Amino acid sequence: MMKPARLHRQNSSSNGEKQSISAVMTYALSGIFFVLSALLVMNSVKSVTVAYQRTQLLKQAESEVHALRLHNLELQQSLEYVSSESFVEEQARDRLLYTKGSEVLLVLPETGISGEKSVFGDQIVTEKADKEVADGWIRWWNVLCNGV
Repeated sequence: MMKPARLHRQNSSSNGEKQSISAVMTYALSGIFFVLSALLVMNSVKSVTVAYQRTQLLKQAESEVHALRLHNLELQQSLEYVSSESFVEEQARDRLLYTKGSEVLLVLPETGISGEKSVFGDQIVTEKADKEVADGWIRWWNVLCNGV
């Protein structure tokens, strides 16, 4: 009868070893699962961050493209105006002093800095800037009435 008791002891020690191995395996698998989960979460966060940065870069590039298109449109309109007859005529009148058939060109000498003497017609004018603005119409009247 002793034999079965011995077997029972061996089975119980064998079950204890199996349980401890099973517990170690459970802890090991739990640790591996935890590490893999942490890596998965970190990778997901990194992917979301990269996607956000790319979205911001795309928005910035789109705004730059929009601004450049507006600038291009302004340049095209400016080129259209500069190529027109009215611009050429305006520049000829302003820079080259051209006139149309019956027009008379009236050129007035430039006045100096306020407080300096300048010749205006036959008289010498010395006025300060604020008085010069107020009396500007009088000077024009004198030029028109007395001639240049």
